[in-house]
Amino acid sequence: MRCVTCWIQNWWVASVDYKQRIFYLSIDYQRRNQMKKMMLLLPGLLAVILVWTSIGYSAKKPKQIGKEEHWVAFDNGTVLDTKTKLMWPSKSSPTMKWGDAKRYAENFKGGGYTDWRLPTAAELETLLDPWLKSPKGYKLTKYIDIQQCCPWASGRKRRDKKDQFREAFDFFRGAAFFATKINDQKNPSLPVRVAK
Repeated sequence: MRCVTCWIQNWWVASVDYKQRIFYLSIDYQRRNQMKKMMLLLPGLLAVILVWTSIGYSAKKPKQIGKEEHWVAFDNGTVLDTKTKLMWPSKSSPTMKWGDAKRYAENFKGGGYTDWRLPTAAELETLLDPWLKSPKGYKLTKYIDIQQCCPWASGRKRRDKKDQFREAFDFFRGAAFFATKINDQKNPSLPVRVAK
């Protein structure tokens, strides 16, 4: 009887050991398959990283094409004011209503940048220089071409309950003024961004 119980015990231990071995082998098989999949994905991941970094490093840095006092013009169609660190496009939009001018500035992608906005009157005033004249006779650098004297600004008139007036800046007179946005008054949009 003792031999039969020993045999049953040994069989039980052997079968449990066999089940554990099969379990561990299946885990090893799963791990090996996961490693194979990772090894197959690794070259693809490396290729994506290489392409991404090469695109990032190959972005063309704008080249300076002109300088006048604190104004620097670049070949990507932007002009940097080194005093205020504001960047402007070298050309304004055609004339348009204020709402369209705001949308134009927000969607502008000049120089490859996407953070353009409609400037305040104070920011437009930083463009004013009574000693400089643009080719059209405006009192600002020759590197910025505005289509008309008075680009739109983002400001609005205080206590304007009907929301009728928006600010614009006159580069002939050198002063900000309020223009009506409800009628068909059209001025150009001259977006701005802060250079980093």
